[in-house]
Amino acid sequence: MSTAQALPKGGTSRLNLSTQSLDMVISTFQVQDRGTQQAPILGLWGANGVGALPGDSSFGPSTTGLTATASAAGEYGSYTKSFPFGLTMGWPKTLNNSKYFVRNGDGIQQCTYIVGNVRLIPETIPEQFNGVLRAWNAQNDVLGGLYPGIQSLAHYQSQFYAHVLSLNVTNEHDIYTVSGLNCSATPISIAWEVQPTSAAPANIDRQATSNGNIWATGATSATPVMIACYTSYLAVSSGRQILTYT
Repeated sequence: MSTAQALPKGGTSRLNLSTQSLDMVISTFQVQDRGTQQAPILGLWGANGVGALPGDSSFGPSTTGLTATASAAGEYGSYTKSFPFGLTMGWPKTLNNSKYFVRNGDGIQQCTYIVGNVRLIPETIPEQFNGVLRAWNAQNDVLGGLYPGIQSLAHYQSQFYAHVLSLNVTNEHDIYTVSGLNCSATPISIAWEVQPTSAAPANIDRQATSNGNIWATGATSATPVMIACYTSYLAVSSGRQILTYT
């Protein structure tokens, strides 16, 4: 976790670790005020989230073509306040969960991983999304395994953003549990470089007081987070010798 950055996001985050099997690195941004209790991230852009209390009528006839219902209907089960209804209406906020779980990529043009002295090819938002699909073997999914709330690249970038660096060794012939990059007992540095857009994005989900919004007006800082995924295993040999490799 590094220093929070205001829109548009830019800068470099780093981690150092030593492992015999570094499988992947997942980088993302957590939004500001994510610990504040409020309505879920579900609904229209620039409006309270579904279930906001009290007296929210923003989901009335002007936006859904149906009779407005009490905002508490999101809690008590009205269909017009539900996640499936939001998918059919094309709501832009479809996380359907607390703001705490928002992973945001607003204001990013491209990102680059640097592993040791090797600078990898920069990736744009579409390329990063494709990398997420490949990391979880969903690039050829035809059975609906992808979360239905990710309706577009805009949904992915605003609420589900992640940039994955996969280091899995697909042709490994050694012990099958050793599947990633071997740092050879020497700490390796991995940097995540974020290049911002030319200007802060104007069409973001915000209100003066966030209540089921990704941002609050004037509070658009996000904290970069890097997660290292590695494989640990035990080597059991004769003489009751047990070694732990991480």
